[in-house]
Amino acid sequence: MSPAAAALVATQVAVLLLTLASAALAVRTALQSRHDQRRAMLAGLGAIVLLVNAAIVGIDAIAASPGSGWLALVRLVPQAALPLVILLQLRSLHRRDGQARAAARDAPFNHATGLPNHPLLLRQIIPALARCRRDAAPAMFLVASIDGLDDLRAHRGPGQAAEMLRSLAGSIGDTTRAGDLSGHVEPDVLGTLLPAATEEAAERVAARLRALSSERMIDPEMSGQRMTISVGVAMVGDGAEPAALEEAISSALTALRGAMADGGDRIRLAPTPPGRQAGVSA
Repeated sequence: MSPAAAALVATQVAVLLLTLASAALAVRTALQSRHDQRRAMLAGLGAIVLLVNAAIVGIDAIAASPGSGWLALVRLVPQAALPLVILLQLRSLHRRDGQARAAARDAPFNHATGLPNHPLLLRQIIPALARCRRDAAPAMFLVASIDGLDDLRAHRGPGQAAEMLRSLAGSIGDTTRAGDLSGHVEPDVLGTLLPAATEEAAERVAARLRALSSERMIDPEMSGQRMTISVGVAMVGDGAEPAALEEAISSALTALRGAMADGGDRIRLAPTPPGRQAGVSA
């Protein structure tokens, strides 16, 4: 085989590998987008076109004759361009997904529940906590999340997961008082400040929330079972309000994750925070 023919075959093999890798990425995108019919169809069509292109490139490489170098090289240009174009389109889709997630995270309110996201929630809570400090009243922070929500989203789609979150938000509204402040601590975790509430009172709220949520949230898999939630509860300690809130949220999240790791459908209390003077960190 002449050096020119060997270089042509090597280029064809490289294009073939690029096309197959692009087809695999398109198939993966189609599977991940199965709950978005339009995107899944476009990604699946792209995968089919790429596989056909790979077959043509492979046939050209096998059937190449010593005198077909220029013809094969001309045919190789669009064959190499096709996977690059589809890769750019897939990259654009993933970039738009990332931008949408960032926009949802930075938005003042969560689009699924209508509750404040973390930054706005903190701004709403701090004045309420300051009133508790002024009245020498305790405050508790409660966080709740749906057990198995990630699996539900993977099997039933983001729409079903959003519906379950709306149900949880409604249950929180029905089990808390008018002065309690609720919002998203994380996209899938709802939190509530319970001003002037003791640990025992917070446990009662958590128990009511757990029972009501289980009653309302029917498993969308139609298995006859109910969805469950896990709850973490933490006391808001002394010190500057923003730092004390973040500490309580972090402690409640740690308790929540421990409850979920133990199988879910349970309530866990965080350890009592260390005492400190207002405005002075421990």
